[in-house]
Amino acid sequence: MSITKAELIRENARLRKRVALLERARRRRTAGSEQSRGLRIELAEALEKQTATSEILRVISSSPTDEQPVFDTIARRAVELCNGTMSAAFRLQGDTIHYVAGHGHRGEEVEEMRRRFPRTLKVDDMPGRAIATRQVVRRDG
Repeated sequence: MSITKAELIRENARLRKRVALLERARRRRTAGSEQSRGLRIELAEALEKQTATSEILRVISSSPTDEQPVFDTIARRAVELCNGTMSAAFRLQGDTIHYVAGHGHRGEEVEEMRRRFPRTLKVDDMPGRAIATRQVVRRDG
């Protein structure tokens, strides 16, 4: 997924507004109601996304000339946000896809990724689908 710093800043602002709205709505609901429980879950998810976005922005600010810490943070936070066990981050340059970071992989899996990339973008594999759809692609199982 290709994301710019400006998009992250906009997303962070949007999430802050959403968190504030959810917090106000939660306070209006009774603590025991099912609706309140749903709002608490949604609020927790929004806060988690906002925290991840803020962390990525902090890393960008502290590493203006070194992209690797940013990619590493994105890969780590993706695992946490998706309740996954591993993730990989890729960068598209022209029609070539590059593996830039991963989290939760064994050493031999990292070496395999480094052998397979860079390569021409193919939309029939996971990285290609993620880039084409600008969505997280999950592999369960």
